[in-house]
Amino acid sequence: MKHNNDLLHKQCVLLTNLNHLPKKVILLHSREEYQHHVPEFILHELCHESCFDLSKAAYFVDNPDFRCLKGVAGVCKHESGYCEGLKDIWEEPEKFTEYMEKSEFNKKVRTIERLSMAQDSEESVLNIIAGELDFANPCYFKWPLKHGNSGLLVIEKNEETSSFIDEHLPHGVYLLSFCPVH
Repeated sequence: MKHNNDLLHKQCVLLTNLNHLPKKVILLHSREEYQHHVPEFILHELCHESCFDLSKAAYFVDNPDFRCLKGVAGVCKHESGYCEGLKDIWEEPEKFTEYMEKSEFNKKVRTIERLSMAQDSEESVLNIIAGELDFANPCYFKWPLKHGNSGLLVIEKNEETSSFIDEHLPHGVYLLSFCPVH
């Protein structure tokens, strides 16, 4: 019975956090200096232990018209100094942005640019990306974006939250669809 209560509580916390995320993003959009970093904020929130508790995630946009797959943002919670001293990234966006600009994992993700998945098999693209970013046990989600593009999120699952990930993350990734891509 305790397991069911813990599961229900975790699910309530997850859904509450996902429901509050659009408001946080809108408030961030009003501050022009952070608009380029919105995907990083959302990705951090999706990885947070009160959400999906992902240890590592990388977000890409695939544009088949330009035959290009481009890295947008990356979060690695095991990276040295990950968000050290930050209580709430939404209250201290300048510190979070500064951290993400220095993050080696985020830099690595953002430098990835390769042929579109339309030009190669999804499996081979995923294996190459997972290898370049040292994903131990990669899992990915692909979803449609506007203008015929696709979003791709590569993650490392936390087995304890695996059922939540499978059930809710395919819907949560759509929040990244509203982000500008630079």
